[in-house]
Amino acid sequence: PGRWQTFEDLGVSWTSGELHRLFPDHVRAKKTSERDAGRLAALYPFVGRVRLKDFTLEHALLAMRSLPETTKRPMSRRHYAQLIAKILRYAEFPCQAIERYPLPKGFLPKVPKGDVMFPHLYPSEDLALLRCEKVPLAVRVLFGLINREGMRVEEARNLSWAGVDTAHGVLNVGIRKNGKAGSWPASDGTLEGLAVLREQTSTGPFESLPDDGRYADRLRDALREAGVTREALFASGSGRRMLRAHDLRATFVTLALATGRPEGWIMRRTGHSSSKQIHEYDHAADSWSEMGLGPLERLDVALRLGLGPAGAPEGSGPVGREGETKSETNDGPGTAETEGDSSMIPGSSPSRGRTEKALRPGDFKARVEAPEATQPLEYRALTSVGDDEKRRAVSPSIGGVSQ
Repeated sequence: PGRWQTFEDLGVSWTSGELHRLFPDHVRAKKTSERDAGRLAALYPFVGRVRLKDFTLEHALLAMRSLPETTKRPMSRRHYAQLIAKILRYAEFPCQAIERYPLPKGFLPKVPKGDVMFPHLYPSEDLALLRCEKVPLAVRVLFGLINREGMRVEEARNLSWAGVDTAHGVLNVGIRKNGKAGSWPASDGTLEGLAVLREQTSTGPFESLPDDGRYADRLRDALREAGVTREALFASGSGRRMLRAHDLRATFVTLALATGRPEGWIMRRTGHSSSKQIHEYDHAADSWSEMGLGPLERLDVALRLGLGPAGAPEGSGPVGREGETKSETNDGPGTAETEGDSSMIPGSSPSRGRTEKALRPGDFKARVEAPEATQPLEYRALTSVGDDEKRRAVSPSIGGVSQ
């Protein structure tokens, strides 16, 4: 008590991480500190110098009336209100700077039903982005990862190398927003795609990227650089909004539903708390299926890792549902039945127009241990970068959809 006098004092202490260090049991470490610090900076000129013990509902309403003109959507306004409420909650406890929380129930703005929309990228747009060398590699890998694994931007950006379990083909993002640990088998090609950043960073794949909350801008700028021009991605209008980095999760959920993935499988990857949240994407998933859009390319293939300018090696293609693969033809996405195909045998060459059935961990182990000369072309090409140790640091194929 007495350490924090004004609203700004406590706000800075929170976003700097000091409150977490002082009260680790009651204040979580902030993963969006720079973004929230920027939002609070817009409020400080109006309420920053108000003493916490004098802070009232009128001060909170003044702050909300003073929001930037660009903050028009109900969800955006709610974010600012949540910051005000959170600081005052911490002022009551554990900081004990005030005796009682001053805001009434219902202070947070309501979000009208239907206000939240879920735009997504189409496969051709995703591929154009990931193959645009004008966009920094770490940025491309980050957006490609979210599109294929469904995690939040903060979870992906804070991913550590310890959380990339190459031995078992698993991604671990730690404790999530829903309070549960996030851990799941990575999709085919994801760990290989991440491996390209291993030599550039020591702590995690994206440690070089700033925590400034500007990933929506970076995504739209990267898409423009890649030649993507679909107007709906870049301008808000009646009944729609421009694409944000968070919306890449929508691509993941839409494709997962379109390919028949169960709710539990999706929720383990996205961290959603209820099936109701998942099924808000049903309409988009139905449209995806009707349009015959097919799956996204696996991350390593989309990035052309070890493949040269021609792209994917002969016989490879985007991965579909478990036990299926998609072949790319002029007629659109198709499914190649590979049960019993000789291309599954180490040493055989996959034929043109056919792709391998998703391998089981045991099959993968046999391939890793086999001499390189006896491994199929697809495996040799995808693991041709890095030293011998890194050739083995790839994920076992688990039959997952390349979201």
